[in-house]
Amino acid sequence: MRRQATSLPLVTLGILGVLGCGTTVQTAGGPVLRGMPPPLQEVRAEAAAVYEQVVMGNDEVAFAGPGRVEQAWREARRRVESDGAPAEAVGAVGAAVTALRWSVTRRDDDPLAMARAANGVIGATAALVSFYRPGLPPDTLHLDYLQRELALDGLAGDLASAAAHARELERAWLAVRAQVLAAGGRQQVAAFDASVGAVREAVAGRDLERLVRIANRGAALAADIHGVL
Repeated sequence: MRRQATSLPLVTLGILGVLGCGTTVQTAGGPVLRGMPPPLQEVRAEAAAVYEQVVMGNDEVAFAGPGRVEQAWREARRRVESDGAPAEAVGAVGAAVTALRWSVTRRDDDPLAMARAANGVIGATAALVSFYRPGLPPDTLHLDYLQRELALDGLAGDLASAAAHARELERAWLAVRAQVLAAGGRQQVAAFDASVGAVREAVAGRDLERLVRIANRGAALAADIHGVL
């Protein structure tokens, strides 16, 4: 019998109040990427759904999510292995899916554990995405992952982690910005420039509520960048 989950931290509850519980968080956790086999895209989409439900406090829905991710991964694994994907990349996603399953047991100690583990699954798929899309800059695949990590840092009130992830986001963005611009993504570049700058300001100003809002919108902006390249 599952123990009663503890309440979210006060900072999380306060930010959820600002976001508006019951509304959809725009995280774009599973953007459709051209050239991706549907089963692998399904893994990303199911993991994104877990992230969104945890962030919105919908525990009963979220608890069912890891099982759906595992089911999606079983099918995706057969496909990517038959396509000759690197064993290391396959193993990384498998490990992340297992970590998501076990994160349910940590819910009492860390209410956001499932959300971080779900984002970890999406992040772990980057090597497989690169296998199917070798021309896609690897750092591009980290943009949405880092934005969601920043949102979780804000919800947890972890400014030190937020500062570290903000620096990672800036480095990743600088690594791909010129290529996005060259591909005709002037509008997307302007929007993501603004997002990265706003993240920096929110972290420097210790404004957790703003950080969560900006980072969740930034994850959606990253999906737009995927569509350009």
